[in-house]
Amino acid sequence: AGSAGFAESAADLASGCRMSRASAGRLLEIFDEEKLVENAEATGAYLGDKLESIAARIPNVLEARGIGLLRGLK
Repeated sequence: AGSAGFAESAADLASGCRMSRASAGRLLEIFDEEKLVENAEATGAYLGDKLESIAARIPNVLEARGIGLLRGLK
């Protein structure tokens, strides 16, 4: 019973790995097809410009900080 249980567990684990690789591969295809990285770069630059403009106009805001879409005001 012990070895059969181990074999079943190993098969389940191997099956999960194949599914994970297939899912990850499809996810990377979607990133390419939808141009998600390029869009994030462009949107991040736009956001940075807007936050810098806000920081320049509002005295209590010291600076706009961040990279990409991870940005904020200090």
